[in-house]
Amino acid sequence: MLTQDVVYPHPVRRVWTALTRSSELAQWLLPNNFVASVGHRFTFTSNADQGWSGIVECEVVEVIPYKRLSYTWCADPRSPAMLITFTLEPDVKGTHLHLAQTAHSTIGWQAEVIREALPSLHLSLGGPPTMSRFFRIMVDAEALTKALFEFVTDPYAPSRNERPVVQELHTFAPEMIEVLENMILDGVDERRYIDEYIHAVFGPISA
Repeated sequence: MLTQDVVYPHPVRRVWTALTRSSELAQWLLPNNFVASVGHRFTFTSNADQGWSGIVECEVVEVIPYKRLSYTWCADPRSPAMLITFTLEPDVKGTHLHLAQTAHSTIGWQAEVIREALPSLHLSLGGPPTMSRFFRIMVDAEALTKALFEFVTDPYAPSRNERPVVQELHTFAPEMIEVLENMILDGVDERRYIDEYIHAVFGPISA
């Protein structure tokens, strides 16, 4: 199981709306026909790439208003579906969001899509586009290193450039893009180079 915890400076009702209103969900994740109703089958749509249709098949399995939302996620019919659960709790700073993803080990990149999109959720809620806010939202240096290493080593340019973390870098740290693209050209395949670069630019990153 993969988990992530984020605190948003907004009331629970506002965060819940961003998770369950189709138009807002499309702003921070992907276009969809979501309805917060148990049993509803819906899809997220992205750009087709290298034999992938670009369609993510989902089904709502639990809705507890303002508390918990769960749905399945399957981008490849040959792989088992992932179960995604958002749990919301009031926090002195706003709303604590706990994301849990129960996934088979073969799912790979699918498990990172929502985790990498959570900074975009912050922006859709009206958060300021500041560097410090972006990196406070990231789980920690380990999570950021992992996301950027997967970007650098992704052999397919279309899917590589669609990664949410890349979109965030274009907004918050565009100067990093050229360096990372040079790493791609140089064939960087060791994670330590990404880790060293992140720490050289930002210093220690805490959750």
